[in-house]
Amino acid sequence: MIHQININMRSAIILVLGLFFNIHLILGQHNISGVVTDEDGQSLIGASVSWAKSNTGTTTGLDGDFQLISIPEGDTLHINYIGFQKRSIYLNPTQDTIVNIKLGEGVLMNTINVTASKSMASEFSSMELDKLDVYLNPVSQGDPLRAITLLPSSTNADETANPELRGAAPSLSAVVINGIPLADPVKANSINGIGYFSLINPEILEEMSVYPSNPPLYIGQTIGGLVEIKTADELDYETLDVSISAASVGTLFSKKIQDEKGYIQAYGNYQFSPFFKLINGSGYDFLNEFSIIDAGFNSSFDLGGTKKLKFLSYFITEKNDVDVGLFNYRGVSKGSLTRNFNILNFSSNKGSLFFDTSLGIDFRKSETDFGNLKLDQERLNGFWIGSMDKYWNNGLILKVGLNYRLDDLKTNDIYPPFYTSFNPNNQHLSDSVQVNNLLHNPEAFGYLKYESGKWIFSTGLRYGVSLNNGDFLDYISAQANVNFNWSKHSKILLGVGNYNKVLQSAAQNDVINHLQSQHVTLEYFYKSPKWEVQVATFYKHEAYSNSLWSVVNSGILAVREKNIYGAEAFARYNINDEWMVSASNTYLKSLSGENDLLNPSYNYFFKGNVQYTNQSIGTIGLAYINRPGKFYNTIENGIFSEELDDYVPLFDSSYVGNSEQFGMYSNLSLNYSRLFFLKNDMTIIGFITVNNILNSQNVRSEYYNLDYTQTLEETYQPASLYFGAVFKF
Repeated sequence: MIHQININMRSAIILVLGLFFNIHLILGQHNISGVVTDEDGQSLIGASVSWAKSNTGTTTGLDGDFQLISIPEGDTLHINYIGFQKRSIYLNPTQDTIVNIKLGEGVLMNTINVTASKSMASEFSSMELDKLDVYLNPVSQGDPLRAITLLPSSTNADETANPELRGAAPSLSAVVINGIPLADPVKANSINGIGYFSLINPEILEEMSVYPSNPPLYIGQTIGGLVEIKTADELDYETLDVSISAASVGTLFSKKIQDEKGYIQAYGNYQFSPFFKLINGSGYDFLNEFSIIDAGFNSSFDLGGTKKLKFLSYFITEKNDVDVGLFNYRGVSKGSLTRNFNILNFSSNKGSLFFDTSLGIDFRKSETDFGNLKLDQERLNGFWIGSMDKYWNNGLILKVGLNYRLDDLKTNDIYPPFYTSFNPNNQHLSDSVQVNNLLHNPEAFGYLKYESGKWIFSTGLRYGVSLNNGDFLDYISAQANVNFNWSKHSKILLGVGNYNKVLQSAAQNDVINHLQSQHVTLEYFYKSPKWEVQVATFYKHEAYSNSLWSVVNSGILAVREKNIYGAEAFARYNINDEWMVSASNTYLKSLSGENDLLNPSYNYFFKGNVQYTNQSIGTIGLAYINRPGKFYNTIENGIFSEELDDYVPLFDSSYVGNSEQFGMYSNLSLNYSRLFFLKNDMTIIGFITVNNILNSQNVRSEYYNLDYTQTLEETYQPASLYFGAVFKF
């Protein structure tokens, strides 16, 4: 079986590489070279120099020098260096050109930037990513949320785009787009990692900030970490993109309007499985079929003066058919989803006062069929947020606001007679559950930030109430962060916080699930032209008011509390303007209130990355992940229950805690991309990704035969090949 996979992959790799290296660069391109210096003429080593149109670039060498290949018909060159003001230069060379660029110096992490695109609390994020960071990430495959998985704070162990930050489950972390929270931000949520991409198109991305601990409360409530995404106020370039890959085709159209003060973007994609299965062989026999159609519209309009309107709309429909094993049953899991979300933002300012209001509507209809489990659910989420910011010249910023969340949930589900009994033979014993819940959740918030010299202080409060079919709950959340800019290249963060969140039960009427967490974190950051270093230690306490949420969060019954301890370290070294290496390691322990070991817990979680970039060859990246396997409860045997007409598992320990551990997880992946310039102002970006090169048989979970006398295994992705190209006109 493995031999067949390797033959198919080898043939496909040779074919694709041959196509890449036989596309010749032809007339219409020229070399752009130059030097980046500060205002005193000192060379800046490691400054980022990139083209806006092709999303490609390089970093300056030891003498501040760089060299790029120009794009016919001109493009905007972005020059960025930490602690300095960003420069953007439009170039349309007709011959080889030399440019000398000076950057004006700023203060590291200590400049008030009152633009709509900049996060007010960016000083307290662990990482900020833009579009270029996503495209150059060796594991992202151009997906913003997948790019997070290489960060040391990401404890994602499921090969998905779901953000899992410092031990928090995906359901407890938050993704916020233009101020509006987006639940379940991934496609194909049930097909074992394949097609597991987020709903975020990288072309609409302006800035992405990651807060793994102590996220600012003005953005929203979350129990785990938070990812804040903002779309652009203005468009860097116009383009028509056509993309083709081993499992998708798509298009993107971007155009400036209103004398380049506004823009519109429209995009659509179709993802499919037949060709992907063909090139990757029998290792993907579990994947019967998947198909995804999605489309989006993103825009920004200048309403005159300081008024701006932004609108984002997204639609997706998907179907999947996958073989799944769970407890003592293996069968086909079929799922479908239809979803549409819309986000409208209006902003304006009068002097030092800034006003923002946002409206979001998110509708989801999903169906799942697995054995005797049948889920039919509809959910409508509505959000309204209104806020005002006040800036003072002494470094003080105040933000106050109100927000309202409406959650209308309707379910018509059929559940097994017992939580382990999925065999359709006893479907006559299944329970029908209908839920009709309407949750009202208004909140008021305030956020204060003060900058003084090397110090930045912030504190936030959020008071909310929850009304669910007559049930009432109120809560107060609070947090505080301190940022000390130790030197030009380093800073220290200290944060504490208490967070609350209310969610509805999908299986019970009139139930409010109240979740709470407390965060304490201490972090150190260092960044220079050659080095980037991060070190952090953290503690989180999570509590759940309903045991149903403990099942969702950890897969273990009766866990109401969780304590999470951890430490992480990350280092990246720019060897020269072509070679870069990075490595990180995380220690994480999750314990129940009784100090029983829970998932996720790792004595180590190592991530390594080596990347080589050359304008004439392309970019080659190797990414390696190594960690211990997950903990789980072993089942000794099964006992037949006449009442259930099924075997019931007999665990060798209590439900709380874990008794065994899967083997070590190891994944080595290769990513190669290259930029081609053709006639008629067309650019091609080609890429190849080989996942799990060594074809490691990493165990994801166990399932059993009917009477639990035989143990079987579900594994993560075997070796796979994925390739494609983006044609930019």
